[in-house]
Amino acid sequence: MATISQIKAARLLLNWKQSDLARVSGMSLATIANLEQGKGTPRAGTLHVLHATFEKFGVDFLEDHGVDLRPEKFSVKTLHGEQGLFDVWADYEKTLAEDGGGEVLLSNLDHQLMYKNFRHKLEEMVLQRPANNIRLRGLVQEGDLVRIWPNEEFRAIPKKIFSSLTPIYLYKNKTAIVNFKDSLRVVLIESKSVTDAFRQQFEHHWKNGSSVTKPVYMKTP
Repeated sequence: MATISQIKAARLLLNWKQSDLARVSGMSLATIANLEQGKGTPRAGTLHVLHATFEKFGVDFLEDHGVDLRPEKFSVKTLHGEQGLFDVWADYEKTLAEDGGGEVLLSNLDHQLMYKNFRHKLEEMVLQRPANNIRLRGLVQEGDLVRIWPNEEFRAIPKKIFSSLTPIYLYKNKTAIVNFKDSLRVVLIESKSVTDAFRQQFEHHWKNGSSVTKPVYMKTP
């Protein structure tokens, strides 16, 4: 069972705030703070939940009371056709829901193309996001009409750096690169370092992006 010092070390190893650990583990922020400060005697059940939470995120608890990260997982697979895209939507919903929610980052979103080809499936999927505490931030092309659903936020980037045929989804440690050219294919990469690299690029464009000029705010039934 993890010790109190290991719990704090594991949190710092993952670069989490106490609030991050509280959200992921389902514990209250007060419980986490009191435990790390040594206030009172923690229950065995509390330590068990926190131990299991960190192991889920790749932390190993060592016999010498230290902590370490397991080697990064790296896998690549190719998905084909519309079902491949739908599988990515289902995967990010499942992956983030397991953590109590989270954020999807989406680059190169051509709203017209997606809405025209996948309207019914798209509406079904986006309506489930609030219940699963899933948010989406997306980068669209300047001047495009953008349909904005609850739990969504968008910024526009110049046409010269926008590629409508290659949207990229980022969630947790996964990167899904969609290719609409010729035939619909998706390359799904599970790798923290790869996803972090794409995430840095996204955040750069987000910071320098502009407000959407043609928003259409969608309402849930």
